Amino acid sequence: LRVFIACMWERGLTRFWGSAIMGAREKRMRWIMEKKQAIRYFALIQALYYAATGLWNYLNIYLREIGFTARQLGNVSAVGILAAMAVLPLMGMLADKIRSPKKLFTWFLATMLPLLLLYPVMDLAQVTCLLPYMVLTVAMVVCTRVPAALLESWNGMEMERLGVSYGVIRRFGSLGFVIICLLASAVVGSVLPTWSCCVIMAAVGLPLLWL
Repeated sequence: LRVFIACMWERGLTRFWGSAIMGAREKRMRWIMEKKQAIRYFALIQALYYAATGLWNYLNIYLREIGFTARQLGNVSAVGILAAMAVLPLMGMLADKIRSPKKLFTWFLATMLPLLLLYPVMDLAQVTCLLPYMVLTVAMVVCTRVPAALLESWNGMEMERLGVSYGVIRRFGSLGFVIICLLASAVVGSVLPTWSCCVIMAAVGLPLLWL
């Protein structure tokens, strides 16, 4: 009887520790898979966003072509940056309240993309007054600066939760920026009109609304 009890006890312990080890191993594997999927997901978001905003300098060239002076461009950018600085704290508080920087990021992005398309629309409509372009450009500065800050906050928090350095995904943003600039330099202004940079930026940023 003692031998039987000892054997059963030993078998039970073996099963228990075996199950515990297998369970820990499966949990670790799930965690690794979740981390890899998260890195791929946020790397794609970084690449697309910085690619979508990477042609901003072409927009400045387009504005010079339609009559903006360097001083006017500087003033418009300064007003846009000041407006973004005023909006950012409010958006930070709102993000904390709704507990979702991602939602705010998507909302601003959904505003930015249609605004980009207004440039070619006004060009094709032959709008000569610079005031609408000024107002639009101020709005565009706000709609690019604020989502960038929200993106850094959102992605940074997620990477910290996973124990991953933020630089791991941020480099994909730089890569997206470089690729879109290289591709655009071959066609924008030579094959395509300069305002086509706005269409390209909107097209590249569109998938972000569904990610």
